[in-house]
Amino acid sequence: MNRSRLAIAKRYLLFWFWVDAVSSIPWDLALGPEIGLIKLLRLSRTARLFRVLNVMRALRLVKVFKIRSIIESIEDTVGRQRLHLIRFVLTVLTMVHWACCLFYFTAQLSNYGPNTWVAKQQLQNSPYAKRYIAGIY
Repeated sequence: MNRSRLAIAKRYLLFWFWVDAVSSIPWDLALGPEIGLIKLLRLSRTARLFRVLNVMRALRLVKVFKIRSIIESIEDTVGRQRLHLIRFVLTVLTMVHWACCLFYFTAQLSNYGPNTWVAKQQLQNSPYAKRYIAGIY
């Protein structure tokens, strides 16, 4: 995150300044009465869209800052090495879960035929938990 005022001003001048400048012009006075109300409404919708996008971007930054502060407080409490270990374990568990789901999905695609692991272990009518555990192993 860049906190330099000069860098922020340069970034603003590159794009959002022009959006704000165009949206602040009184188009009805600048173009005269021949432009019509419909064209004026289209211009205001475009300017509103850019403002909404700007607000959404700002909200995303606020969310990122909140997440960073939460992670930093967890790191202070738990410790950096333990946090890396927890993250590693969660990643391995997620990958095992995905592999199990994929393994079961391939058996399901074959309609639990006689050559699938589900049929060989006679798990067609078993509860999902039993099939899940068998799929992991």
